[in-house]
Amino acid sequence: RRAAAEGIPITPRAGATTVFFNAVPVKGGIIIDLNALTGVVALDETAMTVTVRAATTWSDLEAYLNARGLACKSMPSSAPAATVGGWLCMLGYGIGSLKYGSLLSQVRAVEAVLPDGRVQRLSRATDPALEWFAASEGTLGIITEVVLEIRALTAMHHFLLHVPDNREGLKIMNLLLNAKILPYNMHFSDRHFVRTMKDLGLSHVPVDQGCLLAVDYEGTAAELSEAAAIIARIAKENAAALISGNLAEEEWEERFK
Repeated sequence: RRAAAEGIPITPRAGATTVFFNAVPVKGGIIIDLNALTGVVALDETAMTVTVRAATTWSDLEAYLNARGLACKSMPSSAPAATVGGWLCMLGYGIGSLKYGSLLSQVRAVEAVLPDGRVQRLSRATDPALEWFAASEGTLGIITEVVLEIRALTAMHHFLLHVPDNREGLKIMNLLLNAKILPYNMHFSDRHFVRTMKDLGLSHVPVDQGCLLAVDYEGTAAELSEAAAIIARIAKENAAALISGNLAEEEWEERFK
């Protein structure tokens, strides 16, 4: 309220994991660091929602939910440092978005401090609507709480495919997208990335040419069984080789690195 009355610009700063440097006040003013706004406010297992303070990191929220047999629907690849409110303001797509859509589609409501200092609960039916704040990059106000849809914690299966080039990789990804069981996540590494990781000694995978496609599924035992059959069939019918062993699991465990 004081900044509004004095005409002082405000720059909100959350996890600042973006590469755009948009938490730097190049024209002066006040930075409001939001990183103390952490923690779960409420969990509603009937509605399958969690109300969480905006500066809670995605990894912390996921750990809280996992301990109760629940999970986030999606999260950014910078989850150990990225915040819930920050990702909504940037509106990226991340791990799990392939199956569950954008973060905005999973948000039921937010609490926000508007530019004049008023605190308002925003939904799709309010004015302004919560959609205004998605991808607003902190320019329309400060999000302090988020009501987020969650899911049951389910088993996962991970697969790693070695493909000869980008064209074959794209073909296989399209086949997987149109199959009966939709992957939770896919991560494609082109030949330049594969070779660089090998040269740096950072790769566990015993290949130094071609491309890699990591495919992750979550769901019931029946769905995971069918997903495994789909992967095996598509690999066999196309120029792809399933890499055996625990390498797919290791790639998943190091997904934030």
